[in-house]
Amino acid sequence: MWSVYRRLAELWNKQSNVCELSDDEKEELKMCLDAHINLARQIAEAENMSFVAHTVEDVEWQHEICATIENLHNKMIGAPYDEKKIRKSKKK
Repeated sequence: MWSVYRRLAELWNKQSNVCELSDDEKEELKMCLDAHINLARQIAEAENMSFVAHTVEDVEWQHEICATIENLHNKMIGAPYDEKKIRKSKKK
């Protein structure tokens, strides 16, 4: 997914600098946005389900959902998502 975000940024940058995108680039931009929307929807749905699991106090289910959310984040950035490591690297 990271490659999708890189390409999305490239196309957005080109378009933002008053350069007309070709028809192929416009289609590619749409495909990148569709991929992003799909992943964002999956994450939002999982987060909502996690809240439901928390509300009904189903800890096992919530842990399963949290693992799903972590996998979706990993898919988004293309590498294991570890918030603690990210915070530590920002402090350096």
